[in-house]
Amino acid sequence: MTFRRSAPIFFATIATLAFMLIGFGCVKEEYSYEGGLLAPVDSTTDTTTQNIPPPFITACKECSPGGPAQYMQWHFLCEASALCGPVTKAVMSPDKNAITFFGPSTCSVDTGLIMSAFFDEPLNSDRSNVKAARAVLQYYIKNAADNVFQSEPPHPFTLTIDQYTLNTRIAMGHFDGYAYTPAGKQVAVNSGTFYIYFE
Repeated sequence: MTFRRSAPIFFATIATLAFMLIGFGCVKEEYSYEGGLLAPVDSTTDTTTQNIPPPFITACKECSPGGPAQYMQWHFLCEASALCGPVTKAVMSPDKNAITFFGPSTCSVDTGLIMSAFFDEPLNSDRSNVKAARAVLQYYIKNAADNVFQSEPPHPFTLTIDQYTLNTRIAMGHFDGYAYTPAGKQVAVNSGTFYIYFE
């Protein structure tokens, strides 16, 4: 199925997740960029990418470079930096085929992760090794027009739920791929892990 034919389903799912987040009391503008896909810009005039926050350019001592995320946490490596933080909210769409979770970075409270994933089959039973049909990572900076970096199609980015238990609503998994700054710089996201409870 082409992206053009699946676009209405994708955007309907995004709208549903956004409605759920608003309904749960999330102030959305603090967590995401709503202006569409970011276009590459000239790095000589883009002050956002010339002043990328310290969590992007230096390792954060509070985040270990190895080991999986703990309960209600996310963790990943970006280039040489280990980034991690708490998951403040994790939600699943009503039809159980899309998830979103997010939370601030331990390294800097003004930055954080938003992760969304969409599945071909609903998460309506205990499941393991479930690869998302599409996954989107955003590493935001609060109150800024652009994200620090985000994944963009058609560049590869994957998320897999290693284990989901329906009764407890707990999921553990991993993610990796490539993300891009507003100036178009490619950054590698490796060894991403999450351990979440769906509200």
